[in-house]
Amino acid sequence: MQQRMAGFGSLPARLGVASILGVCGLFAGLSPAAGAAACPNEDVRGGTSARLPDCRAYELVTPADMGGAYPMERTLSSPRQYFALFAIAPSGESVVFQTEGGVVPGFSGSGSDDRYEAVRGPGGWTSTLDGPAAAQSETPGPGGVSVDHGYSFVSTAESGLADNGSLNQEAGVAPHESSSWVRYPDGSFKLVGRGEIATDPNACGDFIAPGASHIVFDNRDCSGTGAAGPRLRSDSPPVGIQAVYDRTPAGLHTVSLLPGDGIPTENAFFQGTSADGSVVLFSIGANSSIGSGSVLYARVDNAETVEVASGSGGIVTPAGLSDSGDRAFYVQAGNIQSFDTTTQVTTPVADTGDAEPVNIAADGSRVYFVSRSEISGKGVSGEPNLFVWDESTGVTSLVATVASADVEGEPCLTCWTRGPAARRMDFIEGPGAAASRSTPDGAALAFESAAKLTSYDNEGHTEIYLYDALGPSLTCASCNPLGPPTADARLQAFNPFLPVGPPYAYLDIGNLTEDGSTVFFETGEALTATDTDGVADVYEWKGGTISLITSGRSPSDNFLYGVTPDGHDVIFATNDTLLPRDHTGGSGSIYDARVNGGFPEPAAPACEADACQGQPAIAPGFPAPASASFDGRGNLRPRHRCRARRHHARHRPLRHARRCRHGKRRVPR
Repeated sequence: MQQRMAGFGSLPARLGVASILGVCGLFAGLSPAAGAAACPNEDVRGGTSARLPDCRAYELVTPADMGGAYPMERTLSSPRQYFALFAIAPSGESVVFQTEGGVVPGFSGSGSDDRYEAVRGPGGWTSTLDGPAAAQSETPGPGGVSVDHGYSFVSTAESGLADNGSLNQEAGVAPHESSSWVRYPDGSFKLVGRGEIATDPNACGDFIAPGASHIVFDNRDCSGTGAAGPRLRSDSPPVGIQAVYDRTPAGLHTVSLLPGDGIPTENAFFQGTSADGSVVLFSIGANSSIGSGSVLYARVDNAETVEVASGSGGIVTPAGLSDSGDRAFYVQAGNIQSFDTTTQVTTPVADTGDAEPVNIAADGSRVYFVSRSEISGKGVSGEPNLFVWDESTGVTSLVATVASADVEGEPCLTCWTRGPAARRMDFIEGPGAAASRSTPDGAALAFESAAKLTSYDNEGHTEIYLYDALGPSLTCASCNPLGPPTADARLQAFNPFLPVGPPYAYLDIGNLTEDGSTVFFETGEALTATDTDGVADVYEWKGGTISLITSGRSPSDNFLYGVTPDGHDVIFATNDTLLPRDHTGGSGSIYDARVNGGFPEPAAPACEADACQGQPAIAPGFPAPASASFDGRGNLRPRHRCRARRHHARHRPLRHARRCRHGKRRVPR
């Protein structure tokens, strides 16, 4: 294990030399020339791509001409059929985005909350409409998308469409009402609430597994204005009682059954799923908090219901499932518990009476939590201590004593509990609200903190720290190597009050690669000499080297939108024009900084008609002009500066965006 240097910590030895050096060499992020000769894509790494680390090159994901519309991944539409969304598929070959402000030229969208899928091909990225056409819905409401981007939820409503085959007409509801649909890979739409004995046109989607092996939904009124819908199967509760269902290739199943397949007489509420949808958490009698007399259940493989926790011991707050569904986590009376859905055995994780989950590893083997208590003599009594519990050893270790603001305000380490616990969420609750990311086994944790946790004096600014549980070691990934801090760092921005820019909180960004070697983050301070724009930029920390991912010369803040699990692709939104093929005029585009990526720029079109004759000769007798052509960018565009507290500013300095984010913490839940 290497010794820490200059307060930046050590690089985990388990990553190996190959991971440290990367595809272009250790110094690729320090100097373009140092790694340039080794890059196989050197011919497309000119211009702005030349400075990128890891032999990355920029690729334009969104259409070159957006027609004035701007890309994003958020929506104010209702109903909210959201669950954790990955804007980039794990393969890095597909990106989903929405538009607002007009119709993208060449597409038949409505111009209001249209969703598109961009797919990478041999010559670049090609987009297709991933929602209803304008003739099918005037106001589509995009919902959650399966992680493989094959299936998605969408709601639809219209007010003035003629009798021309709209989705509402197909559902048999009035134009001004709404209906809920699943979009399939072939572009077809099917109602979410298709039952065996009835149809519920307004059922609400909860989750879609890859390949649609499980489509989980419930019959609550998805518009939020009415009672629960009809019973869809003979073994589901009667009309007016809310139930949870699962559609698989084998047919429709009722999920919210009692142990022994008894039919409940109270409302059921979806509380989360495993990654493949085979295990579903639900509660009977209450929603997010389960009070006295209410119970938390798990339905396993549509075959058996097991009781996870009863509210008789105090309010139960679900904290999610492991990806495989073999373990369910919850908090009761300030204690964190792990329940094995196979053996039905409960294991205490933290019994301090004041524990709050921060991050639970995808495989369920490690749990990070905050407690103001000492555990085995570790931590500071009365202060927020960040601990990690290791299931394999049963040992709880201290990570660090963080700042009170980390828990009570910004960056809100414990906001995880109300987000990923239920994969259905909204624009202020979800993975985007979490201030940490872990590797699948939890051996590494990247987290935000305003505390001084290394020798670098962060002066109260929020930094990104990387904890290696196998070391153990603690590294500051965002601490400024050029001098004192000037701004906060963050894993992800989200802000529903800005019309352009950051996504909503249901967007899940994998800032930490699966091997724990690389962290991606945003910050408004310059961490490299090439960052001169004074706005938020995207950075990479890898093996102790900090590299700029965005250009460092953008006219407004840049925002992360997704990272593949191996860090091969980093997608971000920007108002910067990074490639000649981008003809949006700075209205906004999504780019991919891809390892060994890049495409040759399109050739200039062949001449046609009069253009083939060349320039006419200059008439004799007139003097030649002082300049035959102009070579430059033309008039400079004014830099828009926004006043504080104007929530609808298009381009907002980073400090104001964080202020809005902090304000959302106080939105009544």
